[in-house]
Amino acid sequence: MKKNLIPLAVLGFVGLALTSCTGSGYADLVYTVPEGTEKVTTNKWDRNQDGTLGYVLMKGEDGNPEAEARTDGLDEGMVDIGKDSSVDVARLAQQTMRDPNAGAWHAPTAKNTFDGWASQYGDQIDAILSNNDGMAYAVYESNSYKDLDNPPVFGFDALPTVLDAIIEGKGFAGTISQNGNDQGYLCALITRALLDGASISATGEFTGTNADHWNDLLEKMNHDKVYDNTYKNFASKVTPVTTKEDAQTLKSGETIDLSDDKTEYTEKNVFVCGYKAGDDFLANNVYPAITEYCEHFNLTINNGGDIVMGDGNQDSKIYDQMTDLQRYDAFIINVQTNTAWESYVEKIDAAKKGAPIVFYNRQPSKSENGSTVADSAIANRDKTFFVGTARDGQGEAMQEMVVNWFKANK
Repeated sequence: MKKNLIPLAVLGFVGLALTSCTGSGYADLVYTVPEGTEKVTTNKWDRNQDGTLGYVLMKGEDGNPEAEARTDGLDEGMVDIGKDSSVDVARLAQQTMRDPNAGAWHAPTAKNTFDGWASQYGDQIDAILSNNDGMAYAVYESNSYKDLDNPPVFGFDALPTVLDAIIEGKGFAGTISQNGNDQGYLCALITRALLDGASISATGEFTGTNADHWNDLLEKMNHDKVYDNTYKNFASKVTPVTTKEDAQTLKSGETIDLSDDKTEYTEKNVFVCGYKAGDDFLANNVYPAITEYCEHFNLTINNGGDIVMGDGNQDSKIYDQMTDLQRYDAFIINVQTNTAWESYVEKIDAAKKGAPIVFYNRQPSKSENGSTVADSAIANRDKTFFVGTARDGQGEAMQEMVVNWFKANK
């Protein structure tokens, strides 16, 4: 993914300088048609026909590598659209949608914030970009959005309500499926295989005990497997959804058929946690899939209880529930803070060193030069893996989604 954007911190200054040259009146220009190139003022999505595509951006969480990558991808996609269409592009507003009690990625905050943006910018808003579907859909359902006559909305997660909205064709333009059913399946499958003595090669294939059996089950994923051994990262290839046909295909259901797997698995007890019960993507996709496939593989979650949930704010809300860990044979962990992953490992190792650990959704990361980046230290641990779409893959998918949609709907 390209990294050539003007940093947000200086964008206002540079944008003002550009404005004085172009006369557009927009302070936060992320792309300006080069001097000597004719600017198009008849673009169908330039609602006030002033030669500038204006967008607002709803960010999920500061410092979260997935949110940062998605934000970069959306910005870069809009720059690409400006170049392709010979129009200036302006980021009218951006805000992180956090509630002090409910945490980040907060849909009601997104809706309330957009109400203010709609009042302030009106028909300058030509596109609405969001780090996830929950925030995007809250805006899509608002009266403020309808009053603007349905500019295109983009999200991430392919929630059922959003797939319905894309099929309806009244303004929700695109989303990204990171295939949560596959992610839940991988969490359960990898855990079971490691418990039963299998290993995993540098190419993401099972080796050792019953390798053929586990690889046959791996082939049952709904989408192509992606594996990066540097970060021991399993994922399912992300799928941009920008047409009614795409949305209808996803709605048809993605449960993996395991009816031909007649193996009698020995019962094992697995600790499973999630960073937040109210996360739309996890609640609609991954949590149910983990529960379903753990049942198939005879992995009893939390001694027959529910998935342990954090509060979306503090890792301590999960830590405090990690008690009597010696009871568990393996661990499926969704951290609150990406950079806190080693603290979870230390707690697990103290009680059950050598037990399989599968992190999911939030990639184990470290702080480096002021940024949060994926941590390759996970590769030094035996029986420890991450399941989920890597941050760069998420940004690239969002960039591709907005570019392809605008090109297809000129």
